[in-house]
Amino acid sequence: MCSQGLHLFRPPPVSTVQYLPPSSLSPDPAARFAELFSLKPRWLEADMSLYIDDLTGGDKKKRDALVLKFVRKVKDKDTTWWTARNLWSA
Repeated sequence: MCSQGLHLFRPPPVSTVQYLPPSSLSPDPAARFAELFSLKPRWLEADMSLYIDDLTGGDKKKRDALVLKFVRKVKDKDTTWWTARNLWSA
């Protein structure tokens, strides 16, 4: 599953495209991250940034604090993935 812009693309066997504007997600950071990680378990930084930058008003320090609190960075060869730091119930 990969994302591009504000759409999530799911590859076969169940290929889908889902429009996902940030405004459709919770304004609460914990709920927002839970929603995003329920959609897919790992994200590229650039893809997830599209969905969390509005929470911080573009403030890099606030964004980094949210990432530190809710995201675990996992390196896979040359790619760094963002996964959930905690498991939330849906």
